[in-house]
Amino acid sequence: MRFLCIFISILFYCNSVLYAQEAKWNEIIIEDNAQSVFEKTINFLMDRDFFIEGMDKESGFIKAKRYIKDKKVISSKYGEILSISLLLQAIEPENTKIRLQIYVKEQYKSEGFGANYKDLGLSKKETDYTALLKQLLEYTQKKL
Repeated sequence: MRFLCIFISILFYCNSVLYAQEAKWNEIIIEDNAQSVFEKTINFLMDRDFFIEGMDKESGFIKAKRYIKDKKVISSKYGEILSISLLLQAIEPENTKIRLQIYVKEQYKSEGFGANYKDLGLSKKETDYTALLKQLLEYTQKKL
């Protein structure tokens, strides 16, 4: 009985460790202070045509939006609207953790001149997160 309890405890621990490692693709750590990373992140987003909807330097929160036009010739889809939320947290004096969430809406043609939106919610595509975070990491590490 005691062996079974220990085995189950180890199993739950290993499972939680694996789950915690899986969730890391939506965050990065940058070797710089939080204030500098915040300013570089704002510049990065603006350079990539994101509209800054809101920011709070004290809490390290940034909300931005970007429209990506669909380039297919024959498609009822106009494009996508990406809304991103970034949370910057100082974890040491010279290290900053950035957590990212991406919210997706698709825009489609409708009758007449209007448009319909399909709300897809939070993106579950790891590649969406890793691509943007990789670009942000490279941008923050170059000399301004």
